[in-house]
Formats: sequence, structure tokens, C-alpha cells
Amino acid sequence: MYIHSHRTRWILMSALLLAGSAALAIRGGARDSTTGETPRRLAVTAIPVEAQSGYQRAGRFVGRVEFAQASDVSFELGGQVARVPVDEGDTVEAGSVLAELDTARLRARRAELVALRAEVRARRDLTRLRDRRARHLLAEDVIAPQRADDARLEAAASEAALARVSAQIETIDVDLSKSTLRAPFAGEVAVRHVDSGVVVEAGRPVVRLLETARPEARIGMARDVAVALTEGEPVELRIQDARVTGRVLAVLPERHSETRTVAVRIALDATAAPLRDGDLAELTWSQPVETAGFWLPRAALTEGARGLWAAYVAVPELRSEHRLDRRPVEALYQKGERVYVRGALRAGEIVVQDGVHRLVPGQLVQLAPPPSSLAHLELP
Repeated sequence: MYIHSHRTRWILMSALLLAGSAALAIRGGARDSTTGETPRRLAVTAIPVEAQSGYQRAGRFVGRVEFAQASDVSFELGGQVARVPVDEGDTVEAGSVLAELDTARLRARRAELVALRAEVRARRDLTRLRDRRARHLLAEDVIAPQRADDARLEAAASEAALARVSAQIETIDVDLSKSTLRAPFAGEVAVRHVDSGVVVEAGRPVVRLLETARPEARIGMARDVAVALTEGEPVELRIQDARVTGRVLAVLPERHSETRTVAVRIALDATAAPLRDGDLAELTWSQPVETAGFWLPRAALTEGARGLWAAYVAVPELRSEHRLDRRPVEALYQKGERVYVRGALRAGEIVVQDGVHRLVPGQLVQLAPPPSSLAHLELP
């Protein structure tokens, strides 16, 4: 029993000695057992922090160039294409002829109906004359009322027949006008889908026409950014390595189901650069955010408790030594390798800027001169 108690006591004393040695090594209190000198401290690079009143929150949003109108123009009627006087790349004015159908059958049908209308009109004139005579004879009591009624109804039927033929001619005239395909707006022919001699059905695209005079960009943006924009607000975009000015036309009222972004329509300056339908358009947006804080290198932060971050402040001790103090901070915004934080820091304090994964609170360190690339923290 005594031997067992003695062994237990020896184990406990050994553990206490090891723990004490580790603590002294961390805090710098341990000396080398052979030389009696204080061991060399870990050298860290650190920078003094400067208080900031706020930062510029920036975002980069990408969309596409679209034209105000882009139409696949087609005939309302089917038939054989007689000619297509435009080609891809041609610029046309509103009302310009884009294509024509063969109208020989329609013109022949119209001529037939015109002749029929003349025949019906002559018959109508005759029935009108008979009607007038019948009414005169009926007034003199020469004919029976039935004969007068027959003459009157025959005249009415001839009037209806003439109206029907005239309506058929008007229908032919409408079909003839629709056999000529005209540009609904001024623009540029992007695609010519058919050539002369092809038989097309109604609604088949013949020409794709783009209204190049009014280019737009449709940009998907974060909701809080999009709603901050106002109609008519000037913006600048980058399209095909060129800077293009624009103005906000509208913030659309719905959010994309997948990207959760809100589309913004932006009118572009068509003279700034040659624009193509589908070109990528990049909008860089910035907004000042007023909140006190500090810029730190990303490498100066280590994970903290409850979702926060932490930074190590080097507090001066005796001689050239510094003791590390772990400070909780909140990361508000990141730009590249810099992070804007707020928390338990004061202006002028020295913050370790890298290698924080090797450090523990209370550790004694020496400050090393920072490399030329990290000699100062460049603010955005």
C-alpha cells in the first residue's frame, strides 16, 4: 500500500513539473538548463493599426448587352418568297422592304373579283330601277303590292351582293399588302433566315432585326444594391475592354429564382464603342459605409469564439520583448487580402500580421522587421 502511494505521488509531481516547464517556455520564463540563458524568442512581423471612419463597399456585377428591340420578323401569310432585298449586316429604316412574296395568284383573284363587282353593280342598278318603277305603279294602284315587294327585296339583295364582293376585294388588298414584309423599326439585319424561291408558312422567321440605336445592358445585382439605384442615375460599365457610360432605366420588380439577383436595365451610349447583342457588360459599384474600424491583412486574423475572429496585439514588455494579447474582432468587409474589422483594438497598437496559427495568448515574442512587401498596410 505504501509503495503504491509513493508511486502515485511521484507521477503527480512529474506531471506538475512538466506543466510548469511548458508554461515557462510559453511565457518566456524558462532558461536553458546548460547555459542558464533565456531562450531566443519567436520573431514575428507586426504593424501599427490606424483607425478609420469607414470604408468603400464595392461590388462587381456582370450582365449582357441587349438591344431595345430584337424581332424575328415573319409573314402573316404563307407563300413563295419572291425576293429578299436585304442581307445580314444591312442597316434599314423603319418601313423598308425586307422581303416579298409571290403575289401572282392574289392579283389574278383580285382581277376576277373586280370583274364580278362590275357585274353585280350593273345588276344592282337594274334592280334599283325596277324598285322605283314598282313603287310608282303601286302608288297609282296599277300593280299588286306583292310585285312591289319583290322588286324592293331584289334591289336589297343586289346591294348585299355588291357589298360582299367589295369586301372580298378589300381582303385581297390586305393580303397583297401583307405579302410585302417591312421593317417595323430602324435597325440592323442580324440574320437572314430564307432566300428567294423558298416556300414559307405563316409565322416562319424571315429576318432577325435588331434596333441598334438603343442598346441596353441587363445586369443582375444584389437586391440591396439594386434598390439603392434611382431611375436616370448615371453609371459606368466595362464592355469588351472599353468604358461605356449609361443611365439606369428601371429596376425590375422580380428576383431571379436561381441567382436571387434583381435585374437592372441600363441604357448605354451607342457611340462610345461598337456593341454587339450578347456582349458581356461589367458594372463596378461602390458605396461609402460609415463605421469606425481598422484595415488588417487577412493573414492577421484567426478564428475566434461565437463566429467572431481574433487578432494578436503585441504589448511591449521589458527589453525588446512583447507579450501577445488576443483581441476579438468582427470582420465587416473584405477586399482582396485586406479585411475591415471592428472590435477591441486601439489606434497605434501593434498587430501581428501573419503566422498567427503558431501563436498563443500570453506568449513572449520579438518583433522582426517586416518584409518590403508588408512594410505597410495599403488601404483600398
